Amino acid sequence: MNKTLRRFLIGAGIFAAVGLLAVLVVFIAISGNNEDAVKEDAEAYTEDRFRGQTEVYGVMYDSMGNQPFRAAAQVRHEEDGIEFLVYRNEDNQLVDTYVSSKWEEEVKQTSMTYLDEELAGVENLDIQFEKSTSSQHRYTPEDAPSVREVEAAPSIYLDLNRDPVDGDEEIFEAFADFLQDEFSFSDGRITVQYFEGDMKIKGGWTREFS
Repeated sequence: MNKTLRRFLIGAGIFAAVGLLAVLVVFIAISGNNEDAVKEDAEAYTEDRFRGQTEVYGVMYDSMGNQPFRAAAQVRHEEDGIEFLVYRNEDNQLVDTYVSSKWEEEVKQTSMTYLDEELAGVENLDIQFEKSTSSQHRYTPEDAPSVREVEAAPSIYLDLNRDPVDGDEEIFEAFADFLQDEFSFSDGRITVQYFEGDMKIKGGWTREFS
């Protein structure tokens, strides 16, 4: 390789490295500024709506389009410990998920009390209510109803870290009946999956609420 070509390649490599570094610096700066803006919006919003009884402790990003936001502030209510999100909706208005998060925690606590006594191998229980439901946003934190007082439709995911055993389906049916009796869900679904470590294994169960 002659000296001229070698110098060209070295120069091109240095130029590319500098360009990549510049892009990285700009990306970090933009991300940092965006995170600051998300937090500042949430702090002003919660100061008014929650009378300052909250702590903004982080920012959640969604690059896959699974959530109704690209970036949301993570907030904790200091009085009841409910963790929820604050974000801008499709109309660029600030909204929060306090009500759905409160309902999720209510259902989860009741569910775990039941499952701890009836079912072995519970790895995770995830309760989800639709966060973009506009009807939830009409409630203030002070008058947010119990999930027992509304027509709610959860998606419930129960993960078991073990193989299926005889009698599981009877327990799942009894658990679903228990939830229906407790909360009178108008719609929704419960899904049970089995795992070995992080790997999903054969078997599972699903039931619709109605």
